Amino acid sequence: MSDSGNIWYLEEVNLFEYFCSITGGQEKYDKLPKRNYKKGEFIYFSQDTSDKVFFIHKGAVKLGSYTNDGEEMIKVVLQPGEVFGELAVFGEDKRGDFAQAVEDTELCIQARDTVTDLMRDMNGFALFLQR
Repeated sequence: MSDSGNIWYLEEVNLFEYFCSITGGQEKYDKLPKRNYKKGEFIYFSQDTSDKVFFIHKGAVKLGSYTNDGEEMIKVVLQPGEVFGELAVFGEDKRGDFAQAVEDTELCIQARDTVTDLMRDMNGFALFLQR
């Protein structure tokens, strides 16, 4: 699937379960790349390089942008189990929005190439994306 206009398909899939699951036990989860953000801390800014995908384990994240007048425009607030930054997988080079923790937040962070490889290796997920 190369059309980022169809990215809404990803909303129907619990990507956190695919890529950051603790199904393999706490020990496996502890080895995954993750980071904690304090309330109010920015995860990325508009125009940052788009090379990672983020999965919320705990907390909440708002995605937004700023108007020409400098006013904040919140587009969505995401909760545990949700994914953001996924446009990196579909060719986005620079972030279009900012991401900010709205409470203390723990994220599982995967590099774009890792997510792409996992998607390729997971037949069910790849078939889902091709529909």
